[in-house]
Amino acid sequence: MQKFTFDIRLPQQVTDAVDGSATWAQSTNPNRFVKLDNARNMELGGAGPATDYLRPKRHSAASRIS
Repeated sequence: MQKFTFDIRLPQQVTDAVDGSATWAQSTNPNRFVKLDNARNMELGGAGPATDYLRPKRHSAASRIS
């Protein structure tokens, strides 16, 4: 099977969901795109740069009862 230039998927310019800057992505199906640098600076679920990206420990139900 031969590949032609129109068979190759080229990156498309998309908008970063965090700061609105332009970035490039090969898959344009998802609704949101985040640059790696912006993803590293985000805090999700208590994990962030200050905690070395470790999420806080979840306590079991037994420890909350006593």
